[in-house]
Amino acid sequence: MEWSRETTELQSITVCTFLSLILALLGLFFQNVFLLLIFLISFLIFYSAQVYINKAGEKLAFQNQRSREKLNKGDHGVWSFTFRNGGMPILNGSLILRFNDVVHPVEAAYDEFPGGIIEMRVPFSINKHESICIEFPVKAQRRGLAKIDKMFVEIPNLFGSGEVHMQYKKPVKTELLVFPQKQTVDGFTSAHSKTQGLFTVHDSLFKDPFQPVGTRDYSPGDSFADINWKATARMQSLQTKVNSPATSRNWLITLNISSQYSITGELEDLIERTAYMIDMAARNDIPFSLAINVRSLNRTPFYYLPIGEGRMQRQRALEMLSVLSVEDVTFPFSIMYQYLIMHHHVPPVLISAGIQDYESEKLLSIISQRDVSVFLLENIKEQGVLRTWKQHSRKFA
Repeated sequence: MEWSRETTELQSITVCTFLSLILALLGLFFQNVFLLLIFLISFLIFYSAQVYINKAGEKLAFQNQRSREKLNKGDHGVWSFTFRNGGMPILNGSLILRFNDVVHPVEAAYDEFPGGIIEMRVPFSINKHESICIEFPVKAQRRGLAKIDKMFVEIPNLFGSGEVHMQYKKPVKTELLVFPQKQTVDGFTSAHSKTQGLFTVHDSLFKDPFQPVGTRDYSPGDSFADINWKATARMQSLQTKVNSPATSRNWLITLNISSQYSITGELEDLIERTAYMIDMAARNDIPFSLAINVRSLNRTPFYYLPIGEGRMQRQRALEMLSVLSVEDVTFPFSIMYQYLIMHHHVPPVLISAGIQDYESEKLLSIISQRDVSVFLLENIKEQGVLRTWKQHSRKFA
């Protein structure tokens, strides 16, 4: 059963049904047609009410299909729920939905309770063998995942007191995801790596052999493999290939949402600035991965998005940021670094957001010695700034 079902005030209906039957039999015994008809009709009404209250909603089914609409703050969307009734018609009922305040209903009455809980009541009627889709517009209010915490259906008794109270027992899979806003971060022009790669930059120690930009006269010490023989034959003198400067710019973005033994009070700022860095990587076709120190039940013990690029990678990363909550259970940030190092998940550029504790600093020192450019996201006068990590004067044991 997908619904838990309770009925109220059935005893009074049962008593009235029994009395109506007794009085109808007395009318028959005394051969009083008027009394017989009155109490027989009363009996039929009360008996029908009892049957209705016992059967209504028994075969109501909710089409619990997984869906997740994605919105930005301020966007309007539609939340829809589909039901099918295989049993007795439900008339003048109510559908009650309880969810968090990530979204607010538009042009519909609702109640708001402490803790960011919204409850709204929607008229609900459905005939036998009928399917209906109930939709209501919503507006995205803040970053997060809007999902139904509780779903109820209340069916009143059409012929008297009493009602059916039904609660859906399974998790509702229809969700609305609101992406975080983006806060500008300065300092991206310096985010080059120390290793050979494919991305063209203005200055680099490396050259991309697959992107020649011209030739020059041969100089002693030039590699024999760099000689351009076609240009040499044309110019009648040795010509050396000139290649474009290039660097590898694969990023690993790490986010520490903890502060000592709790979630940091700067959670939203960190998320919005991380969202900006993700957007920058996607816009510049930079492959990136994302690691967040929130415990996970997957094979990787924390939130981790493997390296990728493009629009879909950006969407996956923003989804990961969207579901972060102050109720999350955190994973030790330094142990997350250890895991990434042991499993060779650290690319040429590491960008870290959040507090760096002593153990994390030790590991950043080890990472930086492996030809990895390390950058920290800092908050300077309410502005996010990306700065090159510098080892403190203290020595790590």
